[in-house]
Amino acid sequence: MTLAGTGVAGTTTNASQATFTTLGGDNAYDMNIVASGLVGGFTATTVNVAAGQNITANFNNATGAVIVGTIGNGTVGANVTLNTVGTGGAVDYSSLIATGTVTVTNSGLGAFDIGIVSAGVTGDVVYKFDGTLGAVTTAAISGKTVNYDASDTIGGDDAVDMTVFTGATVAVSTLQTNAVTVTAATNSTAVTIAVTGGTLADAISVIGAQTTTSLTLTGNYGAGVDTIAVDTSNTTAAGITTDISAVVSYATSIITGDTTAIDTVKFGVGVDTFKYAASGAVVDIFTDFKAGTGGDVFNLEIGSASDITAEFDAVANATIQNRASQSVTVFADGADGAGASAITDYTNMTQVAAFLELQLNVASGETFGAVINDLITDKAFIYAIVEAGGIRITIDAGEVVLIGTVTMSNADVAISAAQNITFA
Repeated sequence: MTLAGTGVAGTTTNASQATFTTLGGDNAYDMNIVASGLVGGFTATTVNVAAGQNITANFNNATGAVIVGTIGNGTVGANVTLNTVGTGGAVDYSSLIATGTVTVTNSGLGAFDIGIVSAGVTGDVVYKFDGTLGAVTTAAISGKTVNYDASDTIGGDDAVDMTVFTGATVAVSTLQTNAVTVTAATNSTAVTIAVTGGTLADAISVIGAQTTTSLTLTGNYGAGVDTIAVDTSNTTAAGITTDISAVVSYATSIITGDTTAIDTVKFGVGVDTFKYAASGAVVDIFTDFKAGTGGDVFNLEIGSASDITAEFDAVANATIQNRASQSVTVFADGADGAGASAITDYTNMTQVAAFLELQLNVASGETFGAVINDLITDKAFIYAIVEAGGIRITIDAGEVVLIGTVTMSNADVAISAAQNITFA
């Protein structure tokens, strides 16, 4: 269908316009729309095709507003392509459903608004908004992948929300603060999120699904004080890997661990905090941890209850310490404990228990956390301890559980309670 109009508003000639209720239907052929002129605007309430058919609409030469309601709401077509390059008026698409590739391109003079867009987990969604002079507003986006580019816009959407099955590539407006939320779709496994930020502060949030096995973040977040939040607490897979090491520029991150899976975390260049969600059962693995002043942080508060109430540092060869229950003690050197105590194998709970027994004065039923530095290998080990009591009040191998191994990125620097442990 081709539409053209030359009427000019404000003259004796009426402004040309086109208005429709329903275009297409459950028809076994593609829908193609080409519109030009129409200073009075183009309006369609519904645009539909049969399953497997495509919709292409080119409004590039339209001079008035373009308003389209629901696209693909009756029967869901395959590919949808919407072009409004250089349009003179506002553009408004209410909603769109497809199973194939959705491509939306806009660089008009007016405001651009698009509602919920879904390509399920089979179709890809591509947004190209560079050159748009008006404000850009988007709603929730879902697809196998989402490619979102609003980098060269004056008023790009400052709150981008999407659900993806395998990955997202996002370039936000460089002239404003932006919030990007990426949620892994149901049944997704490996998900990659690449973000290019702007000159102001951007906040990137990533949420894993129950089946997610890896979340990999990349990109250059720009010059602002940018933040990352990754939440893997929903995961029920055997393990999940979170990797933010390839992000070029950001200030801080908070990574929330899973309650049952093995968390494998590779930290990045910012100040990173890992929030433990559970203790025991699995051994989490951490690499590129920056120890010492201004370094990364472990939040050992399990859940929302007051599991940890205090933290302490124990220097090498310290005398026995009487620590309060629900406290964490960080030992400067596992090879130089009280007296002659030393650990050579940090996965041997008999050795670790013997070391702790000479360091801590405990009572029946008390619980503790311990972080022991291994200065020889630039590693540290995190333990949960529950004194079960019995005839002898001693720390036994069965009361110590290894819950994390940490590899430092800075050699010969130990984790300290004062700098690298919190329980907020």
